[in-house]
Order: sequence, then structure tokens, then C-alpha cells
Amino acid sequence: MSDNAELKVTSKESVAFKLAILIVDIEEIYNDPKTYREKLLDIYAECLDATSYRRDVSKKHT
Repeated sequence: MSDNAELKVTSKESVAFKLAILIVDIEEIYNDPKTYREKLLDIYAECLDATSYRRDVSKKHT
């Protein structure tokens, strides 16, 4: 058995999408249908920045 592990990722966009969906489920933002879409898109954009190495980690996010 090899000690090397291979990570198979389709794309940074798919990783960002899956991460955004996990965050949405954990934070339960789907409970407010009036703001769900905007919040989901904001979370996806932040996840996409993170998976693209563009997120400023020096900022504190809440």
C-alpha cells in the first residue's frame, strides 16, 4: 500500500459549491425564503474566493 494519497477534485467551483451548501445547512439560512437566495450567493462567492486563494484571511469574518 502506498503512503501517497491522491485527492480527486473536479474543480474549485464544485468544491466552493459543496462548501457553500454545507454552510447553508449548518447556519440554517434556508428558513427565510426572502433572503435565502442572496445569502446563498454571498456564501458561494466567499467560498469561491477561498478556493481560488483570493480570500483575505487577515479580515475577521462573522
